[in-house]
Amino acid sequence: MSKVRIETLTPVHIGSGNMLFKGMDYIVKGDKLYIIDHRKVLDIIGAERVDAWVSSIEGNEDIAGFIARQGMNVASPAEYAKRTMKCYSNGSTVKECIHDGRGLPYIPGSSLKGAIRTAILATELKGKEDGMENLIGFKKETACSRIEERVFSKPAPEGKKGVTASNTSYMRFLQVGDAYFNEECETVLNAINLNIRERNSLIDNTKPQAIETINSGEEAELEIRLKKNVIENDCEGLIHKLPECMSSLEKLFITINKHTKKLLEEELEYWSGVAEELSGADSYIEFIEGLIAETEDVKDGKECILRVGHASGWRFTTGAWAEVLRNFNEKVVPMSRPNTLLMCVSPFLSNSLQLNQNSCVATQLHCHHT
Repeated sequence: MSKVRIETLTPVHIGSGNMLFKGMDYIVKGDKLYIIDHRKVLDIIGAERVDAWVSSIEGNEDIAGFIARQGMNVASPAEYAKRTMKCYSNGSTVKECIHDGRGLPYIPGSSLKGAIRTAILATELKGKEDGMENLIGFKKETACSRIEERVFSKPAPEGKKGVTASNTSYMRFLQVGDAYFNEECETVLNAINLNIRERNSLIDNTKPQAIETINSGEEAELEIRLKKNVIENDCEGLIHKLPECMSSLEKLFITINKHTKKLLEEELEYWSGVAEELSGADSYIEFIEGLIAETEDVKDGKECILRVGHASGWRFTTGAWAEVLRNFNEKVVPMSRPNTLLMCVSPFLSNSLQLNQNSCVATQLHCHHT
């Protein structure tokens, strides 16, 4: 087991699945956004005013206006807020970050492991893609499941009951903990799009989205465990042998960093080409160049840069390994973008990228293990 310290190189958003609504779930005063704690509101107004409160919500009155109208002695919205943060958006909704029972923002280990799994899959498939196109399924949700089974698992022995591909997968033995951050480390940012469909500028302001994020420069700790001893003691030979890129945590960190660097370089090449014809991507290109420099500056085996989270883009979510398949354009593209004409599809399968005021709203984590 290793303790791993992570630092966010960009704002982070891992969604809770909740959409917060202005006036009902939060209010904005000046440059501060207050997420409302409805229990605290009830304590302030009393049970006898619940009906009046419901009526005010139905009338689109925000909670601050309702409390003031009731003549309650409340100095600040902070008195009935569960958390307060800086806000750079005046939108009517906010995508909420995931929080634990204590109200702390965190990055789930499952999210981190998913990004690591992608890096391993792309690494292990390199140079072995021949014939893989025949394993692509017809359903988007399970399209590459048979390919993943081929890479991570061993076929279940004949007559062995209860043994499945997930049982024999070596990924079972990579365990990644949750990363918890401190209170008051969040900001609401207004995301926009870089859209290659725009005629003059890439910047598309038609669909702004307010997003609750963990700030860049925040740190947290988590545990990563690679249970090699279980695989080595597999007397029946059921578990797939560990690949070289997972033979140690040091090798895993090198693999992750190479994968991230490769995709960043390809992203830089793509957007630099687009920027020759359309304006608006300069700040993002400069930002990607900075991240590439970060990948080059890490201590081999001890540190790595990992990208995960909201607006990471298709290439980082999938590892982009499928682009070399012979049936990529005929099968993978239509499955990923069913409403897009093939002739309009970019190499990224996505022609837009969300940006906030400072950088991409996608976690760039600087990981360091001891």
